[in-house]
Amino acid sequence: MNVFLWIVQAVLVAMFAMAGVMKSTRAKEKPAGQLPWTADLSQGTVRLIGPLRLAPAL
Repeated sequence: MNVFLWIVQAVLVAMFAMAGVMKSTRAKEKPAGQLPWTADLSQGTVRLIGPLRLAPAL
């Protein structure tokens, strides 16, 4: 059971890290196809969300 929980934790860390890097490094228009809510926000707000997604990964 412990090993299973560690694997789940590692997968969640990877997902949060990928989402954080994507939102903080890409231009706002690129993820708009996958994430339609980014069209409603400014570039600065989307870039702010990136580090906030990286925080749980740490």
